[in-house]
Amino acid sequence: MSMPRLNAAGHAGVQVRLVDPDADARAAIGRLQVGPEQVAFVAPAASYLEMCDAPNSPWLPFAVERDGAIVGFVMTAVDPTDNSLCIGGLIIDFAQQGRGTGTAVVRALVERARATGYLLVALTYAPENTAARVVYSRLGFVETDDKDGNEVIALLQLRGAN
Repeated sequence: MSMPRLNAAGHAGVQVRLVDPDADARAAIGRLQVGPEQVAFVAPAASYLEMCDAPNSPWLPFAVERDGAIVGFVMTAVDPTDNSLCIGGLIIDFAQQGRGTGTAVVRALVERARATGYLLVALTYAPENTAARVVYSRLGFVETDDKDGNEVIALLQLRGAN
């Protein structure tokens, strides 16, 4: 199952495209670097690609493209038990952070989920990752009391899902 390319505007009109990663995009994903304060929260992008490539993996990988360059990675999975789209492994290269790219990616996936008829969007993050917590909260995600390992689970209830 593959998701078509997605175009979305984040805050201040940031445009991103989410594309199936070909060999060149996979190489670029492998070179992504996060900030030093994020290393404790984020696995290397190559490990997320391996997770997506594992037999019977529910995860679909996407390269994040901005201004013609691969600047990030994200993966999605569908949980049919609650009709939700799960977002995982969101990485934006350190040099590109703070410019609305991550926000634009999440907005694109939320809009895709809404258009597809999902009822929820779910994601997880380390409780110490205050930057993620702020961004996701601003986008309407609400932390639950549940955990995925050591990570917080946050949900966005979609209104008007088709």
